[in-house]
Amino acid sequence: MTQAEIEKSSLPSSEVLCFDALHVPANRRSTRRCWYDVFAIANERFVVSIGSVDGGAAEAAAALRAVREACDPNAGMSGSEMLLSAAEAVFCGKAVPAAVLTTATVGIVDCAAGTFTYVSAGGPPPFIRYDHGAVAGLPSDGQTIGRAAHGHSPAAIVVDLRDAAFLLLYSGTLVQMTQDTAGGLHQLRDILGDERMRHCSNPAAWIARRMLGNRSHDNAALLTLTFPRREHVSEPATPAAAGDVPRWSVSWSFDATGSASTGARRAFLACLSSKKAGGKAIDVAAAELIFGELLGNVVRHAPGLVEITLDWTAELPVLHVLDNGPGFQSRRSRERLPADDWSESGRGLFIINACATQFSLRNRAGRGTHASATLPQE
Repeated sequence: MTQAEIEKSSLPSSEVLCFDALHVPANRRSTRRCWYDVFAIANERFVVSIGSVDGGAAEAAAALRAVREACDPNAGMSGSEMLLSAAEAVFCGKAVPAAVLTTATVGIVDCAAGTFTYVSAGGPPPFIRYDHGAVAGLPSDGQTIGRAAHGHSPAAIVVDLRDAAFLLLYSGTLVQMTQDTAGGLHQLRDILGDERMRHCSNPAAWIARRMLGNRSHDNAALLTLTFPRREHVSEPATPAAAGDVPRWSVSWSFDATGSASTGARRAFLACLSSKKAGGKAIDVAAAELIFGELLGNVVRHAPGLVEITLDWTAELPVLHVLDNGPGFQSRRSRERLPADDWSESGRGLFIINACATQFSLRNRAGRGTHASATLPQE
């Protein structure tokens, strides 16, 4: 099935979710091609993908086809395995030549579980609008495929869809009409916050008209997911009054002996910055220090596989770092500086304990350590 055949086919039907999509052709000379796709893999469980490539229709079709093949429900893989397989095929240049610049977001919407799980590389941040009217950007990995290697597995991001009214995925070209991408993101957020969104029957076209107008632009693609409106919802609230939104967790796993820590640190900071609106204002400098000390401790004492999760499903985010090293011996060393002023051993744990709102360190069953730090507010 070609890209054109897939995009012309009708979007899946669902009793609990409405899909709308649009491909906007370029009105200037462009080397970028975009795609979008939606298909069911189980009852009320759908794979969604959107992205863009440098090249022609063949490159876009290859990326789209790779996602479909990786997410084949008959392959016997779980949801997370499907996404990692898609990442391997598309993000790592196995379906599209690595020299071809590619950006993409691939995810699974599970209506029964009320979750949206996705991986992203170079794609812009998805947006979510809640029943109460608040609009928030979701985490996005800014690394672009084909221009530099990730150095670590793509982050698996799980978003809680409770109270969600609308979800938008789009190609980066939608907000890159000028050099001011940040301005384009702010404009898009304002459009999604417009109360007319509640009654829009073709949201993709409505958003595209207001974003692009008559301006010169490249090929662009939009994919929207609208959830049934709940009758009990009160008057729209401001993001500040809406409370802790959005609710999500992000997980990475990689070999700490390689160069992955740099990419993981960058992705960690990008995820923190995505939640500036809604929830508590986090002390980013302290959070970066905590992250660096925890990861540095793993690299020094427990090289090998490391698993990192940033869990922001409560009021404050919690950073979890799990390793497979020999385990931790002393519980007291994190509470005080080393006796030797010149010793570096133990200082990292003391710094983490001093900066974090809460910090725990325990041995895992079998082998390894689980460090957990609640990140502080500003």
